[in-house]
Amino acid sequence: MGFYLLYSSTIFMYISYMCNYIAEQPYDSIPNFTAADALRLTGIGRNEFIDTMNKCRSKKLMWKLNKSIAKDLLPTQPVDFPIEPWWGVCLVNFTLEEFKKLSEEETATIDKICKEEANSYVLFDMKIIDDLYKRGLVYFDVPVYTDDRFKGI
Repeated sequence: MGFYLLYSSTIFMYISYMCNYIAEQPYDSIPNFTAADALRLTGIGRNEFIDTMNKCRSKKLMWKLNKSIAKDLLPTQPVDFPIEPWWGVCLVNFTLEEFKKLSEEETATIDKICKEEANSYVLFDMKIIDDLYKRGLVYFDVPVYTDDRFKGI
């Protein structure tokens, strides 16, 4: 799974994998930046994670035999969040099988992403991009430049 994660994944897939992987660890052992990403992308905060792990552990025999049962209790899609029009749209490396499942509109969008230099979200059919994102076929690149300044949230 590690090789697949490195070359064909979105941050949501990575966070979901990590949540399943660290299921035996206490929540406080998760690095803060990973916990923040997990909350932002999956909607799973500290209390939800602990509750999910308690549900897994309550199935004692199954938990001892198969630690991946936590995967069934984790979200399968990222939570909705506002996407800024200036964010870039990028492709993950996906398989031929995934490519064959694309509709004509999705294929045309993928072709456009590959050919265009500027891939701002606003340049595409937003519904198609949102669908591709939820299926883990694209991710968003937020450009940050040296003269950019951030305001605390």
